[in-house]
Amino acid sequence: MKILPKPHDFRLIAAPYKGNQEEEFAYTEYQAKLMKPVGRILRSLKAENSIFSVADLVGRVARYRQDLISRYRCVPKVYALKLDVKSAYDYLPIDLVENVVKVKLDKHYPLDNICVNQYRVVRNKYITSKRCSVVFNSSLEQKIPKANNGNIIVQNETPIVLSKSDIIDFVHKQLNETSILYHGVTYCRKNGVFQGFQLSGVFFDLVYDDVTEFFRNVIPDADKGETLVLRLVDDFLFLSTSKLAIQIIRKLTCRPIEKFNLHINHLKTKYSETELQFVGLNLDLASMSFTKGIDTYRTDALLMLSFPKLFRRMEYTFATNLNSPLFDINASSQENVEENIKNILQAFTLRFISSYKLMHKRENCLKADFDLFVKNLIDLVSTRVNLQSMDLTYPDLEKPIMGLLQSKRITFK
Repeated sequence: MKILPKPHDFRLIAAPYKGNQEEEFAYTEYQAKLMKPVGRILRSLKAENSIFSVADLVGRVARYRQDLISRYRCVPKVYALKLDVKSAYDYLPIDLVENVVKVKLDKHYPLDNICVNQYRVVRNKYITSKRCSVVFNSSLEQKIPKANNGNIIVQNETPIVLSKSDIIDFVHKQLNETSILYHGVTYCRKNGVFQGFQLSGVFFDLVYDDVTEFFRNVIPDADKGETLVLRLVDDFLFLSTSKLAIQIIRKLTCRPIEKFNLHINHLKTKYSETELQFVGLNLDLASMSFTKGIDTYRTDALLMLSFPKLFRRMEYTFATNLNSPLFDINASSQENVEENIKNILQAFTLRFISSYKLMHKRENCLKADFDLFVKNLIDLVSTRVNLQSMDLTYPDLEKPIMGLLQSKRITFK
């Protein structure tokens, strides 16, 4: 059992108890033969329009933006509402989870037996491999993963076949018999699911896919085409050109929604007609584009053996961050992309400064190495964005970096 701090509370995380060496072996077998296959089947029931990351969120809003522009030839007035569900895992009704799983199993898989085939994708070039799986209702429906780029697909082990009743029984036991062991005493839940348990997130997503659909259905038909309802874990974002649609959602969520035992944290509810902060991003409603502030990046120190190694590590992380649609001119306005570029460059400069203060006493940092580091970062940006079309030059991006170094009195050899 772990306790993680929150701004005004704490979060209880229940870590799996594997027992002694003999029990751990049995637990590993149990995971491989039952828990993981059931998990794969349940994940296949998730709604296709679900979002699972900030990148998904930005991409969905970008498509909504393009739809509005194609309809109005500009971004019209958009109203926004943000909702946060209070203690969502703790209030999740156990009987509702079982019912949702049963209904979705019947909907997705008309036959009783469900198979999980596991494969290993072998990458010849790097002599590495990764696992993948296929869930299907009968041998006639099976889809074998496609090999590409010279990869080889190998069946990993014998297919696992589970009936719907097997899955329902497993889900029932996990919901009703999973407990916390504390000083030799076990504590079961009367309601909700334990965060940290392997399948809690899947149970939660299956129910909250229905919550998302419930919100979509209460919006008037005339407004559905221009209303976007998004959920990322327990945070909801509503965007609409209709103020009435947003007002309906606000009124509906003033009280708990008994069907889902859903309670809204009204302290975190936010309505806006100009801008809104959602999951660490700032959404400008006038342009329907996101910006990511400097304070949302990690700026803590990295302790490496040398400055060249530090620079290589930071360049790799920088390149990974640039893959975000926040830097896609087709997904955001030019002004927002420019702000995102400047913010990430300054954030990485601040992280270098934190690392420098930790490392410079044992090793000198050469100016030539730092200059090359800055050049490499800006070159990475130029491969992602056409700087010339944005009227941005190397000095434009370098100047704020050097300003930060001077303000922190960073010197080089």
